[in-house]
Amino acid sequence: MAKFQYNSIQEHVEDVNGIKRMKVMEIKIRNGRGYKRVTLKNNSGKKITSDKKLLNRKEIANILQKKFIPGLFTPCINNCKFKITARRNRK
Repeated sequence: MAKFQYNSIQEHVEDVNGIKRMKVMEIKIRNGRGYKRVTLKNNSGKKITSDKKLLNRKEIANILQKKFIPGLFTPCINNCKFKITARRNRK
């Protein structure tokens, strides 16, 4: 495979139980190797959790041809756990 660089970042804001969170999905490919990453951030921009997986050759080939891949980020999203923790008053 020839030298090829591709970067893509998508950000979505979701409302979960009245709490806003940002989901950042990114793809990076460099020299025939690449990965996909999903990061969940809270309202202030602090990172809650993230998951990173390698892209296989079929996915890289489809991205090179600019084809839509349904369900590309679902394994990463399923591994990201969004926990709502209650804060306790400290004395």
